[in-house]
Amino acid sequence: MKAIRKKIGFVVLVVCLFMLQTGNMTAQPDTNSYWGMLSNAEVTAQIARSNADAKAEYRRLYPTKEDLEWASNVVPNWKPPQPWPDPSKRQGIFKHCKEVMRSAVDTNQLELVCSNMATNLPAIREFQNQSTKDGPIIITFVTNEIVISHFRAFSRLAMSNLDEFANLLSSPDLNSYVGAGYEAQISTPENWILFNFWPDNLTRSIEKRTADGQHLIMEASFYEDGKLGGFRVTSPPESIAFDENEKLISYNGRDNDMAIELRPDETGNVKVYGFIFKK
Repeated sequence: MKAIRKKIGFVVLVVCLFMLQTGNMTAQPDTNSYWGMLSNAEVTAQIARSNADAKAEYRRLYPTKEDLEWASNVVPNWKPPQPWPDPSKRQGIFKHCKEVMRSAVDTNQLELVCSNMATNLPAIREFQNQSTKDGPIIITFVTNEIVISHFRAFSRLAMSNLDEFANLLSSPDLNSYVGAGYEAQISTPENWILFNFWPDNLTRSIEKRTADGQHLIMEASFYEDGKLGGFRVTSPPESIAFDENEKLISYNGRDNDMAIELRPDETGNVKVYGFIFKK
């Protein structure tokens, strides 16, 4: 699928594309510099290239309402391969989904990522940037500790919400039915949550929206074996994605005026990409 095109609602004042190379931890700042020689169009293109793979993965993991409507129009007579059991017998299905969801994330893999960054990434990086060639130099520091802290915190947020979603599967208020596939939904005074299921009845995706259903708050997507494929929060934007072997594909987050992306290279060493911006 094509990657989602997102509107950038801020004016770029200072932009610096960077990559933290792996190496021995050092207390000395490591300096990268861009001297304002890129046009806004060139900067936008570099950012798009840097995130294209991750965005394509998110679109695959998180089909939108428009995607589902398109599929419905292409195959208007599509129906799930088999009917669901009677509602009274679905409790066993949801109980199994609940158990699998609680182990959907391999915490050992998360710790390996953190250990890899602590061992191989520099302790601190210094970035020198100029909005114009002859303008004043703006210095920004990014510490390895901050990057690891963001990754840990979001991983815990994802697992905490998966636990909450799992609990909802045993709620007597859960309404299950056959819609655009096997679905279930539940409403609270604050939120509306939609579950989609694979044909073998494991959870396929979850959306958490505002009570009116109009605004997406967060979403999760799962592989057919129930393992987490991706988890995303819309505001402020933050996301994490895993491959079918439960290994990290990417993490995207923000620290003040710094957008951060983590992505392992072909050897498994974590690289950090991102750009500095100011609203």
